Amino acid sequence: MLLDIDELYEELDYTDNVMEIGKNYARLADGKLYSLSWENNVEYFWYHKDLFEQAGITETPKTFDEFLQVCQQLKDAGITPIATWPGWESYRWMAFIPYRLTGNEYIDSLKTGEASFGDDAGIQAAEFFQTLGTEYFQPGWSTSDYTNALETFMSSNAAIYYIGSWQFSSFLDENGEIKDDYGYFKLPTTEGAVNGETAMFANAGTGTCVNKEKYDDQLKDFLQYVLENYPNVAFNESNTLPPMTFEAEGGMSQFWQSVVEDCESMEDYAKTWDVTLDAATVETLSRESTNLGMGEITPEEFAERMDSALQANVSE
Repeated sequence: MLLDIDELYEELDYTDNVMEIGKNYARLADGKLYSLSWENNVEYFWYHKDLFEQAGITETPKTFDEFLQVCQQLKDAGITPIATWPGWESYRWMAFIPYRLTGNEYIDSLKTGEASFGDDAGIQAAEFFQTLGTEYFQPGWSTSDYTNALETFMSSNAAIYYIGSWQFSSFLDENGEIKDDYGYFKLPTTEGAVNGETAMFANAGTGTCVNKEKYDDQLKDFLQYVLENYPNVAFNESNTLPPMTFEAEGGMSQFWQSVVEDCESMEDYAKTWDVTLDAATVETLSRESTNLGMGEITPEEFAERMDSALQANVSE
C-alpha cells in the first residue's frame, strides 16, 4: 500500500507550498496522488540572436507556419535551423501540433487504442516532423544524442534548440539572466488550437512513493525536513526548479521570475508520448519516427506501422 500524498501534504500543512504541476503531474486517472514530485521542468525553444539576425529574422514565430518560415530563412542563409536528436526529443516535435489541436485528448485516446496515428492530428504531426527531419534538423541528427545536439547548438552550428529548465543554466550568466547571444520563445500555436501560450510541455520529473506500512513518526519528521529544505537547496545549489515555493539567495533574476510566473499561470501541460504510451509502442515509435524523419517512409506508412504496434500492444 502506498501513502496518499494529498493526505501527507495536509498532515504536514504543506499543500499551499506545492505548485499545481507538483500536485497533479503524477496524479492517477482515479484522482489519487501517490508520488512526491521534485522537479518543475518547463520547456522553451532557445535560439541564437545573431544567427536570426544574419538570416534577417526580426520576430520569433508565433505559429507553426511561421516557425517553418523561420527555418527556411535560416536554411536559405546557410544556417542549420535546428539541433536535435532521436528519442524522446523527437517525440516532442511530433507531439506539438496534436497537443495544440486537441490538448491531451489525442494522446490519451492513442493510449487506449481509440485514436489512430492516421487521424488528422496524427498525419499533421507526421508531416510536420518529416519536413523538419528532411529539411531543417542538423546533418546526422538521426545518430546524434543529447550531448552532441547541445554542443551543436552551443557552438552556434545550429540556430534553434528545444529543451527544458534543467538545461537553462547553460544559457544564463552568473546572475541568472539570459546571456546576450540567446533568446527563447514558447510553443507556437496553429489554426484550430484549443489552448494558448500558457499551455505547454512541462513535467515534474521522476517522483518518490512512500510505503504506507513503513510510515511512522520518524519517517514523517524526515519527510517534513526534506520538504522544508529541499526547494531552496535545489534551486540555489543545483539549478533545479522545484515544484514548491522557494527562496532564491540574493533574490531571483528577472528571467527566473518569468519562468516561475509561467509555471504558476500554466493552464495545462502536455503529456509526453514516451511516458503515456506503453513501452513496446514507444520502442516502435523510436524506430519508425527516425525512418519518418529521414524520409524513408511516408507519413501514411508511419501511421500504418504505428497503428499496428499500438493495436497489438493495447490488446495484450
